[in-house]
Amino acid sequence: MDIRVEIDSAEARKALADFPGVMGSNVDLYLLRAAGEVAREAKIAAPGDLSALKDSIRSIKDGHLAYVVAPGVQYGAAVEYGTGPAAGKASYFPNRLALLDYINTPSRRGFKLAKKGSGKRQGQVDELQARSWALARYIFAHGTKPHPYMAPTAEKMRPRVEALVKEGVEAGIREAFGS
Repeated sequence: MDIRVEIDSAEARKALADFPGVMGSNVDLYLLRAAGEVAREAKIAAPGDLSALKDSIRSIKDGHLAYVVAPGVQYGAAVEYGTGPAAGKASYFPNRLALLDYINTPSRRGFKLAKKGSGKRQGQVDELQARSWALARYIFAHGTKPHPYMAPTAEKMRPRVEALVKEGVEAGIREAFGS
């Protein structure tokens, strides 16, 4: 999903031809602002209260007058589109180490870890590994449902991005022609 904005005015074309640096810097400034606003809304829409997914969403410059807003975690697309049978796709076996990290968070673990090196701690580690294996088998059999957050954000923010780009073009024209 992407948001593309086309500006088709004779005044903007003339300003771009005569003053490309002025127009580019003004539009880029407003695009940066738009990308930041989209990233902020995507963080709000992403599932989970205090999640790595929310924290990883960033806006990155991707060329001349282009920005990308995307999550930095590998599983971002799996959350957006779902996986396996739950999303109408083929089954796959997920990475158990990534699931172990997920299960090992204090809120999901359900117990306080014993002192390192103790026999009790080894039993707890074994239990967490067994849980990650069980969760991986469950995901293989059933998949994960999609939880879209980027597509709805793109649709919600499209009018705002278009308005900001038009403001940037107008600011560039004002600076170029002094009006």
